[in-house]
Amino acid sequence: MNKVLTLKETAALLGINYVQTTKLAAAKKIPAFKVGRLWRVYWEDLLKYMREQYNNNASQSVDSTKGSNEPWHFAKEVIPGGLDFVSKEKEYKSLLGLQTK
Repeated sequence: MNKVLTLKETAALLGINYVQTTKLAAAKKIPAFKVGRLWRVYWEDLLKYMREQYNNNASQSVDSTKGSNEPWHFAKEVIPGGLDFVSKEKEYKSLLGLQTK
C-alpha cells in the first residue's frame, strides 16, 4: 500500500515551507493530487520525483565560473551547531536508494 502524505509532511521532506509546496503542487511541479480542497502526495511518487531531481541536477555545478564540478546538492555549506551536513548527505542518499561511502 502506498502511503499518502499531506502537503505539510511533503514540505518537511523537501525542506521547504508549506506555502511554497502548495504553489508547486498547484503548478504541477511536484506529483500531487487533490481530495476535495486538500492536496495529497503519494510517498512513492515523491520519492521518484526526488530521485529524478537528484539525477537531473547531478551534472550541474555550483558555479561553473569558479571551476567547480561538484554537484549543487553536495555544496558544503556551513551549518551552525556542528557537522550536520555529513549526516544529512547520508540520509538523502539512503532515502534515494543511492550508495553511501
